Amino acid sequence: MPLQSTLSGRRSVQAENTQYDGRSFEELRHECLQKGVLFEDPDFPATDSSLYYSQSVPVNIEWKRPKELCDNPRFIVGKADRTDICQGQLGDCWLLAAIASLTLKKDAMARVIPHDQEFDHRYAGIFHFQFWQHNKWLDVVVDDRLPSVRNNLIMLHSASNNEFWSALLEKAYAKVHGSYEALKGGTTMEAMEDFTGGVGEMYETKKAPSNLFSIMKKALDRGAMMGCSIDITSSAESEAKTSSGLVKGHAYSITGLEEVHFRGQKVQLIRVRNPWGQVEWNGPWSDKSREWNYVDSAEKNRILQNSTEDGEFCSSPLCLQDKAISVRELQQMLNGVLSRRREIKFDGLSLSTCHSIINLMDADCTGKLEFQEFKVFWEKMKKWIMLFLSFDTDRSGKMSSYELRSALKAAGMHLNNKLLQLVALRFADDRYDIDFDDYLTCIVRLENMFRVFQSMDKFKRGRVNMNMLQFLMLSMNV
Repeated sequence: MPLQSTLSGRRSVQAENTQYDGRSFEELRHECLQKGVLFEDPDFPATDSSLYYSQSVPVNIEWKRPKELCDNPRFIVGKADRTDICQGQLGDCWLLAAIASLTLKKDAMARVIPHDQEFDHRYAGIFHFQFWQHNKWLDVVVDDRLPSVRNNLIMLHSASNNEFWSALLEKAYAKVHGSYEALKGGTTMEAMEDFTGGVGEMYETKKAPSNLFSIMKKALDRGAMMGCSIDITSSAESEAKTSSGLVKGHAYSITGLEEVHFRGQKVQLIRVRNPWGQVEWNGPWSDKSREWNYVDSAEKNRILQNSTEDGEFCSSPLCLQDKAISVRELQQMLNGVLSRRREIKFDGLSLSTCHSIINLMDADCTGKLEFQEFKVFWEKMKKWIMLFLSFDTDRSGKMSSYELRSALKAAGMHLNNKLLQLVALRFADDRYDIDFDDYLTCIVRLENMFRVFQSMDKFKRGRVNMNMLQFLMLSMNV
């Protein structure tokens, strides 16, 4: 597990304007206020090219300003903290882990996120942030048009639907890198250096010095930002969830270090946060583990801080295991993640649906999802969520049978009217509505059917011959 640490510095230097025409944030805002218009950034336009450079946009994405998304938008609600950061559809957990660490360092955060901006009377649709790059501080301006689907932000967002500092910070960082897609690859230490102007260090915990805990404690006390991740042997393992609740190749922020008295001895603990905001370590010293029963209640409450499923947890450095995901673990993980999506109606996936998912993705027939299989599934899952949000036109959190028809077509599943009627009868409720768990069950089983048929249709004739045993195997697997 590599550990990254970045000591901050170089805070007092004047930032350099980066806009193509050389004008500063203040000049641009003043001009917009005088003209009575909202800023539109010509250097990072609200177009597909600002989202992706190597692929087409998969769904109908609309660029909307916060005032179009909610009634009372705020730049920061209360105070900015690590729980304001929820990962969207982009695979930039490395950046989110660094932002979560940034919120713990108020001086550094005040530099990166200047306080002279809000949605009040001086609002002009323009915001700015500062990053350390190429041995200097850069002042980066952006307009506040954010990518959304059905009035929901699809990239980094806050748990509060009227708070926008984190979404705008991600946009500014994407501008520096050329596009949102460019943020798919990176390291937490790289972002920490960009936020502090500091110099990073990395430790491999398998070969770490014996006093690593002491080194980390001193670093935190001196204002360093720290993160960690689990090594992967190939890109196929990236973001594969282990049975212990950890995610391989996924960036975590380190938010605290503690020593607790446990059965007459001291145990060293590291508090770590998953930028997803959920999916936590479930092994020893996790939020509800039995080890806490032997710790003084006051000490326990101080350390856990009334923990909930917020992606933050404690662990001993020696406790971190990895395995393939069984069907019950998959069910638990998906139900935990999806039940927290406010924009969808969700009652929970059945074990049967999770079996169908494993049947669809289990290429090596182990009955579990290995790392590569889980990665492919998770990419499919993100696409299916995007389709659901895109075609839920009335934002009810459910789909009508007509909306389901459009979503299936967009997913490449072309069914005739009779089949579509059968699907609607099978998965819709009494009001002909389909909630997300039924939608997912439907789309997984249909993809399974298409996959099995296409594997049997060797000559691409649109028909196959099968015996009774093949038919039973086909029926059982979907």
